[in-house]
Amino acid sequence: MNFIYTVIVIVLCVWAITISLNGIADSISLDTYRAQALKQFMEYRTHSATLEFILIGAEAEIIKSSEDIVNNEGWIMSYSLTCYARNAHGEYFMFVSNYEDKPFCKHISHANAKLILGHKYRKPI
Repeated sequence: MNFIYTVIVIVLCVWAITISLNGIADSISLDTYRAQALKQFMEYRTHSATLEFILIGAEAEIIKSSEDIVNNEGWIMSYSLTCYARNAHGEYFMFVSNYEDKPFCKHISHANAKLILGHKYRKPI
């Protein structure tokens, strides 16, 4: 009877280790999330009839950024990068990456940009 219990325990241990190693292999590192978010920003482009209100990520200057990370026991459950950027015309935008979906981008008024950015705010050209 002890032999059967020993075999069951060994099988369960091997199974648990296998599950654990597979989970580690499937996890996404924080650096991967960051790289993907920055890639999303760099490839992003808005469309507008007015040139001042176009954001081209690769040409914009990121003034301020922050990360929102939700994790559970070391596993990243959700990640987003929020960038406040300025285009070549001096207009400000808020860009929020989403690892699994399309990013969100919104033009920000100069009054709001001044509140959000503080001393980093620059008047339009």
